[in-house]
Amino acid sequence: MLDIRDLDIYYGKVHAVKGVNLSVEEGELVSILGANGAGKTSILKAICGITKAAGGQIYLNSKDILNMKPHKLVKQGLGYVPEGRKIYPLLTVKENLMAGAYHRKDRAGIAADLERIYEYFPILKTKSKVLGGNLSGGQQQMLAIGRALMTKPKFLILDEPSMGLAPSVVGQIFQIIGQLRKEGMTILLVEQNAFHALTISDRAYVLETGRIALEGSEQELKNNNQVREIYLGM
Repeated sequence: MLDIRDLDIYYGKVHAVKGVNLSVEEGELVSILGANGAGKTSILKAICGITKAAGGQIYLNSKDILNMKPHKLVKQGLGYVPEGRKIYPLLTVKENLMAGAYHRKDRAGIAADLERIYEYFPILKTKSKVLGGNLSGGQQQMLAIGRALMTKPKFLILDEPSMGLAPSVVGQIFQIIGQLRKEGMTILLVEQNAFHALTISDRAYVLETGRIALEGSEQELKNNNQVREIYLGM
């Protein structure tokens, strides 16, 4: 479904992403692991058309999307949950969710998807009239995921969904991500919490200073001594 070839990204003279190749097959959950500054978010932003790539190719469903505008990518079935959530603080929970469906005309489908989001995250239904800015960090993350799902994505990208959240909330967030995977959603996940990420992933890539250092299945990486020592704390 997603195929990235020889991706290069620069910020001024800084070569942030260096010839990265990665792929995600339909129905897979693939994670990108790595320390801060490794280039993980830069790759996601290039896929989503937010950051301009200096070179390489990005294909979604065999279609070249390199440097395609973000709003056009939404119509291609790409959903994005950004780092830091980026919800609309002055809109209500329901208004935030409906903002995700701005491009859709299927009223019955929108209503059904809204109820599905409320089933995933019951607290959002309880707080549907509360301003987004008045939610806790965990609730805002749920809202950001729900808003992305309201775009009706075929391919979902999540950037650091556990960042800054209490452990109990992190478990709930990953439970939902795992459920989406079981339901057939294709997912690319960037996450510093390697243990949680590998637990629900089919495969993962380890990024170091802009390059892919390791790749493999969930079990292969869990058994890799370097991954166990640096990323899993074993």
